[in-house]
Amino acid sequence: MAIDGGGNVAMRGHENMFELLREPPCAFRNVPEIQATFIIIYGNMFIEKYFLKPWISCALTIGCMLPDIVPLNYLLCGKHGAVYHDCHRYDQSMLDILMYRLFFKEIQKHKARGRLRICRDCIT
Repeated sequence: MAIDGGGNVAMRGHENMFELLREPPCAFRNVPEIQATFIIIYGNMFIEKYFLKPWISCALTIGCMLPDIVPLNYLLCGKHGAVYHDCHRYDQSMLDILMYRLFFKEIQKHKARGRLRICRDCIT
């Protein structure tokens, strides 16, 4: 379960990540981001093999989640306009690509609808 984000995946993902995953950025041109702030993952063999292992592998591969040693170059979005690779969202970019790769036609089933309120020991 995930929540919609703001921009599109091709605009907010670094070209190195697309190359390492052998995914063409143009395939994600009109695909909205998914927030990495809060996700719920139901663990099973499918999710482990096709979601968690690639996500962890990317995190441990130099140049995948962190494109180079100066991450500040990729933090601010909107500096270059609506172009590919305007900025980079690190783990969020990888989450976006994996979620759409796995659930593209049924992605709405894996997104929260409406407002989510999650709290601990709160009075509603």
